[in-house]
Amino acid sequence: MGIDGGQRGWRTHAVRGNLKTRFSEIRKARSACGLQPRHGWGMDLWVERRCVKCERKMSRDEIETSV
Repeated sequence: MGIDGGQRGWRTHAVRGNLKTRFSEIRKARSACGLQPRHGWGMDLWVERRCVKCERKMSRDEIETSV
């Protein structure tokens, strides 16, 4: 099974927050692509692949707010 328990689809998702946002609040938040895991978010520095849907949503939001 390996170290990841057989999981292959791990992605880094974008979750909005600021420097004062606590991890306990971010853990319960919905990602930019709309995903909300049942047990909350965790931090894994080894997941390098970013969620394409989150990247599209974040870049679209940045474009809309800058106009």
